[in-house]
Formats: sequence, structure tokens, C-alpha cells
Amino acid sequence: MREEDDAARAKPARLPAFGALVMVAYGSTVKAAVDGIWSAISAAL
Repeated sequence: MREEDDAARAKPARLPAFGALVMVAYGSTVKAAVDGIWSAISAAL
């Protein structure tokens, strides 16, 4: 019974960490895309 309580409590604690990981991965992907577009525009000019 206690182990289930611990597992239930550990799950929500893991979610923000996973969310932060996704945000970092998404942020770096967007930054790379913006940098690529910006350099393409700069080259075209």
C-alpha cells in the first residue's frame, strides 16, 4: 500500500522534469531553425 502511494507521489514530480526537457529540446530546435532562416535571409541580401 505504501509503495503505491510513493509511486503515485513520484509520478507528478517526474512530469515537470520531463516538461522542462521537452521545452529545452523544443527551444533549441526552434533556435536552430530561426538561425538557419536568418542566415539564409542574410545570404540572400
